[in-house]
Amino acid sequence: MRRLFIALVILLVMLSGCEDEAPQEIIPTQVTEDIQTPQAPNQTKNPASTATQTKLPEATATFQSPSATILEMTSSYLMAFHACDFFNFNCNDPRNHKVYLAGADDIKTWSLIPGWVPIQGSVPDVIRRGDTLYVYTGSWLVKYHFDSGVLDEPVQVQISRGEGTPSTEPVMPTDVSLILDDQDQMVMFFLFGKMGSDPAMCDPGEATCTKSIGSATEVEGSDGGAFMVNSGDRINSEIGEGKIFMSLSDPDIFTDGRDFYLLLSHGSWISVWTSSELHGSYQRLDVPPMGFLSAGSGGVASGYYSQEEGRYWIFSNIHLEEGMVIRLASPKDLTRQLEEGNWTTIIGGEAIGLGPGYNAESPGFTLNEP
Repeated sequence: MRRLFIALVILLVMLSGCEDEAPQEIIPTQVTEDIQTPQAPNQTKNPASTATQTKLPEATATFQSPSATILEMTSSYLMAFHACDFFNFNCNDPRNHKVYLAGADDIKTWSLIPGWVPIQGSVPDVIRRGDTLYVYTGSWLVKYHFDSGVLDEPVQVQISRGEGTPSTEPVMPTDVSLILDDQDQMVMFFLFGKMGSDPAMCDPGEATCTKSIGSATEVEGSDGGAFMVNSGDRINSEIGEGKIFMSLSDPDIFTDGRDFYLLLSHGSWISVWTSSELHGSYQRLDVPPMGFLSAGSGGVASGYYSQEEGRYWIFSNIHLEEGMVIRLASPKDLTRQLEEGNWTTIIGGEAIGLGPGYNAESPGFTLNEP
């Protein structure tokens, strides 16, 4: 009996020792698993975390980060445009727009850039300088570096007034368009915006008003992140009742190597303005027969002159049965109004792979070369 009792005591002690040792074996296993948990491949900080901390104007979109992997951008031409799913969203609200990138080697055949994740934004423009691609949308800038494959977080562009600009009001650039000057500096053309109102129209209660297009030159060393407003306006035009234009918006700047051209939009109509100097005063071309390059056949244009083909490439958007699409016309000169038969659809929401119910609009064009 004594031996049985001693045996029971020894057994209980052994069992107690096992219970004490068990947690010591489990805890290190849990810690090791936590430390060694792998991260998702290509995981990068989301630029939206920075952008959304800044209070934006109501009509300005926030950003979602594109992928930080090397993008397949080997096409000869690049185009930024915004799209919106009108089946599920109110596409009149720019906060529902997203910016896409497309590429082409044949100017009429476009496809989405593999690896590009759309960013929230509206009315974009794109320009390449050296090994950097600059995508502007509103007052925001996203840069992609071809040499490293790094896509920078979005930054808000700083616009300051320089000497000779008497107004002290903050500059609100709208519908920006970029060009490189003879010093390889970027120059931004824009419609002066106004908080709380449609920049393309007169304010409620105003029968007529004056709309102005300004320009600003890149601040040296800012790498496209800061601009100084140039003195004077590039265009001043009265709009409203009894005037030629009821609205004015979406300036686009380009050159044919001799003169500089600004395309302005008036709904689905396009006017052409020209100057012999980049920072000069632009005068409207009276394009026959009605004074417009497009008279209802397209608006929100982007232009380029192909030295190789000896033709102007005019990109614009128009509403067709399937929604908003981007079309191309390629006239030899800008002396005649473009007719419906001059246009070819090059980007549609469904055709380019976004799906049915997608608008594609507001093209911004650039050559894809350093």
